[in-house]
Amino acid sequence: MDHIQLKNFVLLAQTLNFSAVAKQEFISQPALTKQINRLEDELGVRLFHRTKHGVCLTYAGEAFYRHAVAILDEVEKAVHHMESIRQGHAGSLRISAIYSLDDEVTRHLERFTGRYPKVDVSITSGTGSQQILSINSQTDDLYFSFSPLLALYPGLDTVPLSDDRFAVYVSEREAERLRRDGLACLDEMTHLVEYRSEGGPLFTGMVFSIREAIGLKSGRIAYYPSNSTILIAVKAGMGFALLPSMMNFGSCPDGIVKIPLDMPEARIKRALGWHRNSKNCATTRFVELLCDAEAVEPA
Repeated sequence: MDHIQLKNFVLLAQTLNFSAVAKQEFISQPALTKQINRLEDELGVRLFHRTKHGVCLTYAGEAFYRHAVAILDEVEKAVHHMESIRQGHAGSLRISAIYSLDDEVTRHLERFTGRYPKVDVSITSGTGSQQILSINSQTDDLYFSFSPLLALYPGLDTVPLSDDRFAVYVSEREAERLRRDGLACLDEMTHLVEYRSEGGPLFTGMVFSIREAIGLKSGRIAYYPSNSTILIAVKAGMGFALLPSMMNFGSCPDGIVKIPLDMPEARIKRALGWHRNSKNCATTRFVELLCDAEAVEPA
């Protein structure tokens, strides 16, 4: 049986008039009769009693009518759902985000889910190294990342996001000294940083550039497994950390002062990337919404 047979059967069950259904569906009455006969042969039951006085449903016909209506309703829902997916109004969207881009993900995702609530969104936060694996395997649709990292992949299209800057994270007592004596006093502190925590080799190079720009000569660097443990050490007065200003720790912990660095070397260019050959229309809708928002919002 096919969709046309089911549709014509339902119409006939509702009207009990072969000629009216044939006229409505632009087919001949003999052709409609053949459709119903083939359906009855396939099901192995009689669906209609046909007499010279008219047509009526059999018991089997009444039972099959209920099934047919439900099937056609599900087909209509499925077609509508597929159309929504095709237009990007439904479906799924997989987002990969480097930890320090939480502010960008939140800002744009809130707008997207408000516009397209039927899209199933999943988010994976991780390090730059983890995101590289995701890009190579194409397991995600969108990548909130750093421009230099995404530029390594010619198969990605990108749009710029707002820039971030490295900041010096120091304890409150060291902040007073830093404001009084300038950045040079950092040379006397232990430098706390976990190079591969966020951007991998990218951050490694940037941190060294910042150290050179400030004129730091000390090689005393303590490595910690995560940014949270780095901040514990900073709060304890064990040293300072160089981390992105917009990194979301929930809030900067009490006892720690964040001082953004005003130098070209500290600028972090951020971007959104996606695979150029992507067939996911939800990806297209997200990028369109992001670009429209950036066009109307002040820089």
